[in-house]
Amino acid sequence: MDCNILRLDRLSVQQTKNLNEISFRFRKEFNDFITQLSVPYAGNLDWLISSPASRDIYSSNLFRYFCDLLLIEQLLKKGEDYNLIIVDNSAFKIVLQDFLKQNDYKVKVRCRNGIFKSIFIAGKRFINVFINLFMRCYVSRGREASKIKPVEPITLVDCFILKSSIKGNKYQDRYYTGLFESINENEKQQFFYLPQYILGFRDFIKTFKKIRKLDQNFLIKDDFLKINDYLYASFYLFRILRIKIGGAQFNKFNMLPLIKHELYFSSANTSSFSALLNYRFARRLRERKVRVKKLINWKTKLLDLINKSNPLVIGNI
Repeated sequence: MDCNILRLDRLSVQQTKNLNEISFRFRKEFNDFITQLSVPYAGNLDWLISSPASRDIYSSNLFRYFCDLLLIEQLLKKGEDYNLIIVDNSAFKIVLQDFLKQNDYKVKVRCRNGIFKSIFIAGKRFINVFINLFMRCYVSRGREASKIKPVEPITLVDCFILKSSIKGNKYQDRYYTGLFESINENEKQQFFYLPQYILGFRDFIKTFKKIRKLDQNFLIKDDFLKINDYLYASFYLFRILRIKIGGAQFNKFNMLPLIKHELYFSSANTSSFSALLNYRFARRLRERKVRVKKLINWKTKLLDLINKSNPLVIGNI
């Protein structure tokens, strides 16, 4: 009977509204939960950039699972009668079954996707990340970077490079329009765009050749990185296997299976690997004695990484 089946991927309009309300109401509790979970790993960079610790809803479904559990609890407390709940994650199924058993709810749980699909998706993500690392290493020019030694401290301008960002020999700045209108030519020479890449495999080499010919100052992170920096990032997935999570109890839910699933199967994402390379890039800047006056930051946490790696840097935004 359809009326007795709850599918989390096909919620009713009212159930969706309830889920949205839960997401706002329990956001702080979720943040506090992750904060407490992260205390034992405060100095562990691999944990700090991992999927569960990042709280990034675009790379991790943990917050959504967190809200889904609270929604199910709310519906059952209201007396909604379900004989089957269909979920899409094997770890979520374990957590939910444990909750139902502890509270004496006679509801079956079925998982649409097994562990093998999680392994397949994680493997596919890792291949994409590995290709991205390889392409970044391939287009780097480490020897040329050694020649970049500005006399004055420089200002880095965090930006994104898309396929459509370059017209002729000009970078089309969509993020800081008017930034250079109030500074003189000498000051402009101390500003360097620090690009992040949103490029497909076919466009990578072609776009990088265009970047090399641009009239504006660009500082390419990969020109400063070394082979062992890419290897360091590549072995990230093996290092997180050594992270042992203790208790992960929230309210009536034992979240440990979900935390482990997110850590082992969702951490193979571009954001985590980029964070590791940003960390190594900050170290390479210090080694080359490139002084950074300011970082005008768009979204990343590179400023924090630079400050930790180079105590001489003053972060002003």
